[in-house]
Amino acid sequence: MSGPGNPPFGSSSWPILLGNAGNTGVASVAASLGGATSWSVSLDAENERGGYRIVVGEDGSLFVVWPSSLLALDPTGEIRWRRPRTGEGGLGTPMALADGSIILTEDGGRKLLSRDQATGNERWSIPGRWAFVTAFAVDAILAQREPSSGNDAELHCLGASGQLRWSYPLLGSFQGRTLVTSDRIVVANDGYLTALDFDGNFCWRANPRGFVAGDPRKLPPAADHERFWTEPMRLDERRIIIGYSHYDGHEFLIVDPVAKEVTTPDYFAHPSPPVIVTPGPEPRLVGHLSMRLRAFDTVGTLLFERRAPWEILNIVADSAGNLIVAEGVEPSYWSKYKDAYSLHDACGLVGFDAKGDLLFRWTAPGPMDAALAIGRLGEIYCISEGRLWAVR
Repeated sequence: MSGPGNPPFGSSSWPILLGNAGNTGVASVAASLGGATSWSVSLDAENERGGYRIVVGEDGSLFVVWPSSLLALDPTGEIRWRRPRTGEGGLGTPMALADGSIILTEDGGRKLLSRDQATGNERWSIPGRWAFVTAFAVDAILAQREPSSGNDAELHCLGASGQLRWSYPLLGSFQGRTLVTSDRIVVANDGYLTALDFDGNFCWRANPRGFVAGDPRKLPPAADHERFWTEPMRLDERRIIIGYSHYDGHEFLIVDPVAKEVTTPDYFAHPSPPVIVTPGPEPRLVGHLSMRLRAFDTVGTLLFERRAPWEILNIVADSAGNLIVAEGVEPSYWSKYKDAYSLHDACGLVGFDAKGDLLFRWTAPGPMDAALAIGRLGEIYCISEGRLWAVR
C-alpha cells in the first residue's frame, strides 16, 4: 500500500466533519449564497440539544448524527432511513466513503462499524475503544484506538471490509483528529506530532521546540499545561498548522517537514476555535475572538475583522474561499429572554466573501446548533429548533 489508491470520498462535497481529510473546514464545491430557505425537515429528535453532525455522500445524500440516532436523507430532505444507537453510549462522528458505506462509532466508542448508505444495514463492526476516523483511500480507513488495560493508543488502518492492514502504537492519548496530506498521515498525541507514510512506517516527529529523533518511549511527555487545542490542519502542499496552548496562552505552530522547521506566527491576538484554513495560493487562517470574526495570513498579519452581534458557533468555507458563519445565543438565554428582548434575528447564518464583505444573512427560527455542511449543489445545511435546514 504505497499510495492513496482510490480516493476515499469521491466527489462528495462534505464527507467528513471538517469537510475534508486535511481538516481545513472547506468544501470541495462553491456554496449557493442567496441566503434563502430551500427546504427544512423535522429530525424528530426530541429532548436533543446539541451534538449534531452532518456529512454528505457522493450522490448528495445527507447523514445526520446525534447521540441517539443516525438519520439518512436524500438531497431534497426526504428521510430514507433511521438507525437508533445500540448500547448505552452515544454515536460518534460519521464519515461517508465513496464505496457507499458510512463509518462511525457506536456505544460511546465501544464499537466501530460500517453501514450501507442506501439501506442503513450493517456491513461490519469491530469492538474496542475507538475515537475519530478518516481515510486516505476507499480501502484504507484510519481509526484511532484509545489506550486500554495498559496498552498503548494505536492508529489502525483498516480495509474496506474492516480487516486490519497495519497498526502503529502511540504513547498516551490522541489529541484531535488524524490529518491526511498528499503523502503522509499525521497524528497529534501527548504534545507531539507524528507522521507516518501510507504503509504505516514512521517518517518524522515534532513538538513545539522542533523536530525530534529517538525512541518515543524515552522522549519526555508534554507538561500538563501543554496541549494542542485544534486539529492538525493542512496549510499548503508541504506545511501543517496546529493550535498549541501553554502557560502564556494560545499560539499556532507551523510545521515544515521539508525544511525541518517549527515556527510560530506572530499573531497579535489569537483566534479561538473553530479555526479553518481557507483555500488559495495564499492560505488564510480564519477564526474568532471576543465575538469578532478574524482572518490572518500565515505570518500573522490581520487581513480583516468583522464584529459579530452574537456568539460565533461555527465557521466553514466553500471552494472559492467564501465564509459561512453560524451564530446565535444559548438555548437557555433564548428561552428566558426571547420575549423580553428583540431576539428575532439573533440566530442564523451569515455569509462573507473572501475579503470579508457581507454576502447574505439568513435568520433561523431559534437557537442554532454548531453543525454545518455544504451540499453537492452548494446548499448550506444547518440545524435549528430540531429541524434540518437547506439554505441557498
